[in-house]
Amino acid sequence: MRYIWPRHSHEVDEQELERLYQYPADRRWLAVNFVASADGAVEIDGRSAGLSNPADRRVYRLGSDLADVVLLGAGTA
Repeated sequence: MRYIWPRHSHEVDEQELERLYQYPADRRWLAVNFVASADGAVEIDGRSAGLSNPADRRVYRLGSDLADVVLLGAGTA
């Protein structure tokens, strides 16, 4: 996985990715994560898997690992 902005030339390891996505410890926090196409679609043939790639899934799993609660929409699990 690479940064898109700001520009960096190195790969992001698991520790750095966790640091980038960690939640503030001093207050309540809500995070939302989803994948969408350039035209705003969130699924292909009824499934979101066609829009995501391994980097997207890596970030999603990390968010789930860091969160206290995870809510999934109907038909998305």
